[in-house]
Amino acid sequence: MALIHDSGLPVRTAQQALAEVKPQLPKDLAGRIQPETAGAGKPGASSVPVGKTEIINSLKNNYPVIDLERSARHFSSLFGFIPYKIRNYKPVANQSAFENDIFSQVILNKKIFGNVSTFLIESESKKVGDFYIPEILYEKLLKASCININVNIEKRINRIIKDYFCSDNIGIDEKLKIINEKERVFKKELSKVKFEELKSDLEKGDVYEFTKSMIQNYYDKKYKDKGKIQLATINNETLETAKEEIMEILKKLKNVHLTELCK
Repeated sequence: MALIHDSGLPVRTAQQALAEVKPQLPKDLAGRIQPETAGAGKPGASSVPVGKTEIINSLKNNYPVIDLERSARHFSSLFGFIPYKIRNYKPVANQSAFENDIFSQVILNKKIFGNVSTFLIESESKKVGDFYIPEILYEKLLKASCININVNIEKRINRIIKDYFCSDNIGIDEKLKIINEKERVFKKELSKVKFEELKSDLEKGDVYEFTKSMIQNYYDKKYKDKGKIQLATINNETLETAKEEIMEILKKLKNVHLTELCK
């Protein structure tokens, strides 16, 4: 998993970080990459499955990037801590540490790219895991247009299995723990029958069926687009083609006042 390393800037309190970063944050946003939705592409295609975070980070040498999920060590979903936990990443200590990491990314990008106003960033809900996105940044995310990424469901399933279970399915126990802890939530959102099916899939080690069912019956319904302004739509066949399409879109818009591209 590709992660941007910390900039090495001294840690500040959240208040100090926001006070310093506020005048340097973008004035408005150019767009944001939304969560993937099942779309074009051939199921079972041989290309390596990639997600929005990988696409964002593939562009970090070309455009300033803010990786909110890296800052939170969380994939911003109900199970979002699992990919980091099973890979032994140390959890983020608190809200101040989360905000300081965002601050360091902004400052590092300013040092690399100069007085930039365009940032690429995933569009998130107000919270990423246990942490709240700083209000000044979240307000800009709400106003942003977006680049929508379409990817076929087979690639989504394969990528999620890779991220959340690893090759030896070590993520199953963590998933089962959350499923049991949030039993009432899942039964309400899905149904008692569907909940039991999901739990059974995990207990049998059938991570493919579990993941497919979660996408179709939970995530795509819960996180469907809610009227966000779409700047463009691309089909995520491979990391390179997605990167090239986004760069071409931004190149065409270079004379437009841009500030951020997000999830």
